[in-house]
Amino acid sequence: KGALTPRQVAEKAKAAPKDAAIFFEKGTVAEWYNSNGWIYPVQGPPASGLGAVQQFFEALGLTPAPKVEISERSVELEAVAGASVRHVLEIRSEEKRPVYAHASSSASWLEVGRAKLNGRVASIPILVPNVPDRAGETLTAKVTVQANGNQRFVVPVTLIIGGNFNFDADPPAKAAPVEEEAIVAAPAPKKSVAVKPAPTPVPREAPPERVIKVPKGARGRESFSPLHLLPLLALLVVLAGVMLVDWLAPPLAHRGTPSLEGAGGEETFNRVYANLKDTTPRVGIDFDDRKRFGLVLRTEPDPNDPEKFKRLTYEAKGSSNNTCVKVDGHEYLFGNTGQGSYGRWVKREVKRKPPRIGQESIWEVPNDGIVVTQMVDLVPGDQTLLLDTVLVRYKVENQSGNPHTVGLRVMLDTFIGANDGVPFAVPGTDGQKDRLIDTMETFDQKDIPDYVQALENGDDLQNPGTVAHLGLKVPEYELLQQLLICRWPGNREMGWKMEPEESMRSNDKKPDSCVVLYWPYVRMDEHGAPRNMAFTYGLNSISGVSGSGGGGDGKIALTSGGSTRPGREFTVTAYVKDPKEGQVVELILPKGFSFAKGHEAKKTVEGGNGNLAQVSWRVRSGQEGEHTLEAVSGAARATLTLRIRDEGLF
Repeated sequence: KGALTPRQVAEKAKAAPKDAAIFFEKGTVAEWYNSNGWIYPVQGPPASGLGAVQQFFEALGLTPAPKVEISERSVELEAVAGASVRHVLEIRSEEKRPVYAHASSSASWLEVGRAKLNGRVASIPILVPNVPDRAGETLTAKVTVQANGNQRFVVPVTLIIGGNFNFDADPPAKAAPVEEEAIVAAPAPKKSVAVKPAPTPVPREAPPERVIKVPKGARGRESFSPLHLLPLLALLVVLAGVMLVDWLAPPLAHRGTPSLEGAGGEETFNRVYANLKDTTPRVGIDFDDRKRFGLVLRTEPDPNDPEKFKRLTYEAKGSSNNTCVKVDGHEYLFGNTGQGSYGRWVKREVKRKPPRIGQESIWEVPNDGIVVTQMVDLVPGDQTLLLDTVLVRYKVENQSGNPHTVGLRVMLDTFIGANDGVPFAVPGTDGQKDRLIDTMETFDQKDIPDYVQALENGDDLQNPGTVAHLGLKVPEYELLQQLLICRWPGNREMGWKMEPEESMRSNDKKPDSCVVLYWPYVRMDEHGAPRNMAFTYGLNSISGVSGSGGGGDGKIALTSGGSTRPGREFTVTAYVKDPKEGQVVELILPKGFSFAKGHEAKKTVEGGNGNLAQVSWRVRSGQEGEHTLEAVSGAARATLTLRIRDEGLF
């Protein structure tokens, strides 16, 4: 930016710190130093945001470092073998200066994530992704944290590994014939202790817990005591108490959630289902143990494994997707439970009653009283009248006695069949042109379209394959604040901010796509009205293709998205194959329909990606019934039949 010396860089950064921060954060300034043969003063990874500028000034000695404190001087974790456990360390300062920090671990079983910087607070996640299979042992490690001005903290971390009941152990060698089995728990392993030599050898630890098969008639021998069953009986009593409390507890209030059935209630829902072309689910929904959800296409096999269904998310159970809830600067992943920064289940699973297909899960951030309900339902597409659309809804409630600032973010690892990097067709808005995205782009609220689509077979309009349709504006629900299309970050536990933000085709890597939806991070009053967010993901079609049935050449096709109730605005998109420079497409509307402000019947095709381009219109629908729209460009024509209904699920 015109700087010739380090002093000029510092002057420019001081004059415009927010604009300069990105150059420090991305390493541009460090590369500039190296290219000039100078030693870059900042040691360690760069901070983010204004913290990167603060870091640079401190390294030059131009500003003193703020005094920081760490939330804990030691950490004790406890989990069973094979589980995962997560904790967050916070580095804070009372001074009004950005805090930055990074950390490292001394043990391979303990991982340290990148710090999340938020003004005067830096949060560092520490994670045991897979607790070692060493039941009864206590492992130790050290996490070294380095913050502003080389302030350093060494935090001892202790991991206590609990045991599991093992119902699959082999019987002892030369066991007697077994007529009846009983579970006998051996004494819990003890920690190793130093002992003086003695004539009789002293075992270092008790034998590990295992299942011992006892022959019938062996009960009452010295090898068995009723006392051995006390731990099991205590566990059963606790579980029974939990189940009783859960059964007696009143259901969580669901205040103010827009109805899935629309204004007509249950009657509307039943009529919509009665009008379906058929009731065969086109899309299948599955969940992992944390209620992350994945989608498959139940009518087609996976191209790489005919024994499985074609996928619409990378993982069939959705484990590479996640939903992040941000509360007062702290980040929580929906469905994660346990100690520390985890939440807890209020209702883990509520299945829908037939003919509905879907689940509802309720999860809480305990210390803050923020309750999040996730509802995932298979519903009919308004135009297809098939069970081919998944409606995903979130309700966020502040049930505490204090106000909190809350936001919600969904990361969707998109996939079609065997293609992980299909370009997204994005309709134009008032501030943006129609385009196909195969790199990366961020959309602010005013530029977010009604939908984005991905065609499995790219520019083949005669055989587009699966058309994945992501609906971004659901009537009666809160608008998105931001939309990000990018490369999946390679981290299933990714927090609020995507790191790194990369192109779908970054650095000539294999294409990989991801869509990230952000709802506003805003204040929620205590016991105030709930917030409701929603999006749809499923199938759509492109219709009226010249060449598919009338002997044409497949040069143009039509699709649509958005609410098609009478008088509502929705989006119509024409896909154009091999567009010519200056090519014009005209959209002919049926009687009673009109173009939204700023849109005209004739539009010139611009841009494009490879051999496919698109052009979109905002249209206001007419009265109820079936209506046909037609797109014309020279000799190429395409038609689209729309069902306009005042009654529907959207």
